[in-house]
Amino acid sequence: MMPAVADDSPLVANPARVIRVLLGSAGSIALAVPGLRALLQARALSEAVNGARPEFLELGFRSGGIALLAAAQWIILTVIIRALYPVRRSDRMIASVLIAVFTVGAFGAVVFGLTGR
Repeated sequence: MMPAVADDSPLVANPARVIRVLLGSAGSIALAVPGLRALLQARALSEAVNGARPEFLELGFRSGGIALLAAAQWIILTVIIRALYPVRRSDRMIASVLIAVFTVGAFGAVVFGLTGR
C-alpha cells in the first residue's frame, strides 16, 4: 500500500507547514468567496443598497471584488507557496503586483462607493 504523501514531501518533514498551508487555504477561500460574489453580483448588490448613483455603486462592488481576489492570491503566494517551495525573484515581483492591484481595487471601491451614495 502506497502512502498518501510521498516521504520526501515538504509537508511530511514539518507539521507546522501543514498548519500554515491549511490556514492559508482557509484565509484565501474566505477572501475569494465574497470577492467573487461582489464581482459577479455587483448589479444586484448595487440595487439593494438604493444609492443615488447605482452605476457607481456597481463599479465600487466590482473594484472591491477585485481587491479581495488580489488579496486571496497574495495569501496563496506568500503563505502557501512559500511554505512548500523556496522564494524566487518572480514570486516577489508577482507579490508586488498583487499588492498594487489590491491597493488600486480598494481605493476604487471606496471612491466609487462614496460617489454612488
